[in-house]
Amino acid sequence: MIYFKFMANSVFIIVLLLLCNSCQQWLETSSHELQQQEEAKLEKKRIGAIITINNIIKEYTNKKYEVLVPSFWEENEKLCVNKNSLLTPESIETIERLPNDKVANTFDLILHLNDQGLMKYDIMETTYANKKLALLVDGQFYKAIEIAPLIDKKKNSFFIPGPFSDNLSKKIVEKAPVNYRYYNGIEEESNLQTLERLMNPQ
Repeated sequence: MIYFKFMANSVFIIVLLLLCNSCQQWLETSSHELQQQEEAKLEKKRIGAIITINNIIKEYTNKKYEVLVPSFWEENEKLCVNKNSLLTPESIETIERLPNDKVANTFDLILHLNDQGLMKYDIMETTYANKKLALLVDGQFYKAIEIAPLIDKKKNSFFIPGPFSDNLSKKIVEKAPVNYRYYNGIEEESNLQTLERLMNPQ
């Protein structure tokens, strides 16, 4: 009788240990998944793929407004630009991408500007007509561009030819609204604010 009680207790303890181990593994997995979800949410809110347009300076003379920026393509190459950008993220509300018709699996960009951006665009189009300007991505020289006419005046939209790779163009498109909100000091709407707005429509 004592033997059977001992065996029953042993089995109970083993089962209990297995359950505890399973629970611990489940909690660790759940915690890891939650952490990954939170990191993914934070990544969506982080700024990045920042586009600016800057005036190219032919020769670096160490003036206050001059800055040497690295090339996106070549590690040791640098280009001198005016550090006072002609167009910055706070003027670019959203960006679209279109398939590039010359290079497969690459894309062109369409920038949609706010009213401030439209004013800057008008200055660029007038002052820098037929002149090459530097397109920077995250402070790196990506390519030289010319300011093209607006393709849609109602949407304040203008075209930037690629080629931009699939991954880079996706990131530029995804980050444009994030950068716009950040540089304009616009905080994301909280869940409570969203609920209040939906319950109390204007």
